[in-house]
Amino acid sequence: MNQDKNETNPTKKSSHIFDIVVWIGWGVLVWGFLASLAFIASPKDSAGIHEVIILAYFLGFTFFFGLLYYMALKRGI
Repeated sequence: MNQDKNETNPTKKSSHIFDIVVWIGWGVLVWGFLASLAFIASPKDSAGIHEVIILAYFLGFTFFFGLLYYMALKRGI
């Protein structure tokens, strides 16, 4: 099949929307992580269990969104 170059691709627009949603989600996680560290961390305290939990939470969600993004790109959304 030979497709016309001027034909619009509706999946291209949804792909951009998905990109925006993923980037906003990632940004919210990053800022949430930094904000929670600012509230929890104290100069006199060393890294405790709270920071480790927050870091694991952030990395877990980052990995999850990255995997979701990879699967969606592989599928062609």
